[in-house]
Amino acid sequence: MKCKLFLPALLVPKRSLGTSANGGIQPMADHRKILDALVAEMLGDIGKLHDAVDSLSETLPAQTEAAEKRLFALVALLNSAGEAYKSQIEAYTNAQGEKIRVQMEADAAVR
Repeated sequence: MKCKLFLPALLVPKRSLGTSANGGIQPMADHRKILDALVAEMLGDIGKLHDAVDSLSETLPAQTEAAEKRLFALVALLNSAGEAYKSQIEAYTNAQGEKIRVQMEADAAVR
């Protein structure tokens, strides 16, 4: 008795499934052709992916450099805004401290 090998239905396109003249499963040679076709298609897709990755090595550095420049500009802007806020807080705190000192001196003089 011969053992017949066949691919699962998920891997074999439905149009390729069929029966042989005697009503059995297609001969192994037909399945081998289908498998070879699927492998060839997969290798073609892998080639396309490889080409796409190669093209990224050309475009990414320029995009990364542009993004880096924008980020540095943004960080510089945020630093200057932070410094301005810090100086305003210091001025306010010093003014409030002076008010408190004056009030404490006035309270001490009353007693």
